[in-house]
Amino acid sequence: MDPFSAILGALIAGATAASAKVGSDALTDAYEGLKRILIDTYQVVSTKLLEKSPSNPAFQEAVKAELVGSDGIVNDDHVRNKVRQILDEASKITAEQAAGAGIDLKVLRVGGNFTAEGVGPIVGNDWVVGGDMRVSDGKGQSSGN
Repeated sequence: MDPFSAILGALIAGATAASAKVGSDALTDAYEGLKRILIDTYQVVSTKLLEKSPSNPAFQEAVKAELVGSDGIVNDDHVRNKVRQILDEASKITAEQAAGAGIDLKVLRVGGNFTAEGVGPIVGNDWVVGGDMRVSDGKGQSSGN
């Protein structure tokens, strides 16, 4: 996964966990810290869009465009540490916590980009996706690569 997708993935995970009120205080703190760094240091203001709808592809693309246009962001140790913390903490969300929010992934490894839109219940067990993965709302509108 390219560094920009990793940052975007961490933002999506943090925003999703925050909106579903799942995850640890460490996850929330890391997410808030990453947003603060991105906004204050790199003027990536579109991160606020993800709080409204983390699964909105247009919002995700807006954030990614700002990330790609920010010199030095992928080499920033503070950014990398916050991304790592978010992804580590997100992986600790229990099945019970996630199911309460409508998601139960157990383990998921995606080799490319992961997009989820208006998701309802998702279940799974030890998923592996070699490329991009896209999930929709469960109303017959889904696709993936």
